[in-house]
Parts: sequence; C-alpha cells; structure tokens
Amino acid sequence: MRQSPNSFQDTQQKRKKVLIAESERVLTAGLHSLLVAQGNFEVRGVSCDHIDEFIRAVRTFCPDVIIAEKSFMLTNLAILMDISMHYPRLRLVCLSLADNHLQVYEKRLVHVEADTDFFAVVS
Repeated sequence: MRQSPNSFQDTQQKRKKVLIAESERVLTAGLHSLLVAQGNFEVRGVSCDHIDEFIRAVRTFCPDVIIAEKSFMLTNLAILMDISMHYPRLRLVCLSLADNHLQVYEKRLVHVEADTDFFAVVS
C-alpha cells in the first residue's frame, strides 16, 4: 500500500510525546522499547539526577506524558506542579518499583460559575 505524502507527517502529529525520567537504566530501556514498539509514541529519556536537565528536556520536548519513579516525583513535587501549570494536558505517571502499581495524575481545568459547580468537582 502506498502512503500519501502527508501520511508520515500525519502519523508524527498523532504520536504522543513521552518523557521518561531515568532512574533505573534497565527499567527505562524496557519502557522505551515497549512504548516505541507500539508505534504511536515518541519517547525520550532524561536523567533525573540533575533537575535542571530534566526541566530543560520538558521545555524543549513539550511532552504529553512524563513517566517517573515515585521517589523522583516526591522529591520534585513542587517543580512538577509548576510544570503542569504550563502544560494543561500533561499526564504524570508515577511508577512504584516496590509493587506493580502506577499512579496517574491528569490535570483538569473546571470553570466554576456557581457553588453547584464547585460541589460537583469536590464530590
């Protein structure tokens, strides 16, 4: 099957950008391979040893998803919250190496016009 000239560009535009904060090399390599094999993710890794390097990677890559180990998330919570303010659709995926759990944090903006709008969000 022959692809149209724009099909590569269309595929590139639909791919989610995933940034992996590297703490464990083997885990990072596995996640990278797993995501790339799916074909609809553009994946980059960045060392989480230097927070300035991580912030620079977020600014230049503009990820849709950040995947990081729990200890990195806890240590850098204020920075991650600040980053999420600039990327309204950012999803944070927190890995726990101690068990098979993921914690997923997605930002949602809600316009509140009345107290019922507020109660709907809280309940």
